[in-house]
Amino acid sequence: MRALAPDEAARQRYLQTIYARETDLEALVNRLFELAKLGASEYPVHPEPLPPRQTVDAILADCDREGLTLDSTAVGDSTVTADRELLGRILHNLIDNSCKYGATVLTLLRAHAGGLGSINYAQLQPLQYAYLFASGAVAITAMVLPGISGSSILLIAGVYLPTIQAVHSLMGLQLAVLPGLCTLGFGVLAGVAISISAIRAALQKYRS
Repeated sequence: MRALAPDEAARQRYLQTIYARETDLEALVNRLFELAKLGASEYPVHPEPLPPRQTVDAILADCDREGLTLDSTAVGDSTVTADRELLGRILHNLIDNSCKYGATVLTLLRAHAGGLGSINYAQLQPLQYAYLFASGAVAITAMVLPGISGSSILLIAGVYLPTIQAVHSLMGLQLAVLPGLCTLGFGVLAGVAISISAIRAALQKYRS
């Protein structure tokens, strides 16, 4: 210890650094376990009616923005059904990725119901199947290529939370959501095949 920290102040800083790193590592391990539970559909989901703007503002108030400017003024006022804790994790992940890749402004927009409407895996329209297929393909491509996480793509596309809810419904033997999940899975497989083929072709042509 004396070789690393010759005086008492340096030793205290050294011990505090070790403790901080240990705390960060423990938090990371706990988060990985929670993500594993979420991926295995074992994480409890408790959807409830939430006011979007107040909920988002309350979650963002607890985030470490690191110089990132957040604008939630465009978030709607109508009540939505969501899991508050999962919504918080999604927003934290989105902010972490934004800070990681150097973004300075993050604007949260309200989703307008257009031709596709909101995704309900139990009652999908033909066009929504194509949308799920494309979303899965683009999301897995983002995971293969560095730069942005696939979950962020699904969140932007409005597919992330409906997919989690659909998986939990499937675990409850509600088979009406199965066609939509299969469509998303086929899109993931197609995205993997296309992205790998494109990377292989680019390496063969531009290897030097």
